[in-house]
Amino acid sequence: MDQRELLSESLAEEVLSDMAENFFGTRTQLERRIDRLYAHSRRLHQKAHRVTSAAALLRCLLLDDAETRGIGDALGVAFDGFPADPAAAPPTPPLRWPFALTRRGVFTQLVIDAYADLHAVRDEYMLGRYVPDPDVKGRMRVTVNYTSVHQFCDRLNVEIDRVNRQSSPSQLLQYIKRFDVIHEERANILGSGFDGKTAQIDQRMAFQKIDFDALGLPVFPALATVEKARDPIKKFCRGLYRRRPAEILRAMSTLKGDG
Repeated sequence: MDQRELLSESLAEEVLSDMAENFFGTRTQLERRIDRLYAHSRRLHQKAHRVTSAAALLRCLLLDDAETRGIGDALGVAFDGFPADPAAAPPTPPLRWPFALTRRGVFTQLVIDAYADLHAVRDEYMLGRYVPDPDVKGRMRVTVNYTSVHQFCDRLNVEIDRVNRQSSPSQLLQYIKRFDVIHEERANILGSGFDGKTAQIDQRMAFQKIDFDALGLPVFPALATVEKARDPIKKFCRGLYRRRPAEILRAMSTLKGDG
């Protein structure tokens, strides 16, 4: 092997080593980001369950779907957007039983508290909330939420397109051929053995775009603030208690564990 071949081989080994490290490093980083997206999705499904459980509690207090739609109309909220089937998401009893001078007053406050809880868990699911960053003292970060995961998925799909175009296996093989002087000389005479297979290799190793809808993350409608909802809730509860007091008392007794 003459000096030219030695220098060429040394240069080729160094360049190919860097290229291989960049090729596999890029793919590994993307795979980790995709895994992180699915981990965020699993956490969001847990938060979604808390939203449906909170909606189930509100519905339980309001007795049925018709009354739930009625209070939704009073608040300008489409409660149909909250799957509140008690069989699918059993309502969690209130942690704090409110005090009031009358049973109607207790019922009204229970509904207000249930609405406030639904509002809080819905906003945390859709928008997140600020919490202390465990990695940086004094900094706050937003918890995982539907909006951030949707945006993360969109960015990942852009990155997947870029990696599939710019870091394909066929490109790596072409560079290998270019720097392998001996192979290049043989290829000029015999023809490349890769030419007919590169498209198949690229297709087999290409990253698939992520279908966000396939993650199955529900979208919950926005709710009026508790401050704006308080008076309409009180008015609705007065009418509901006047029409169906016995059923309301049974529902309260069941939630309290007396029934």
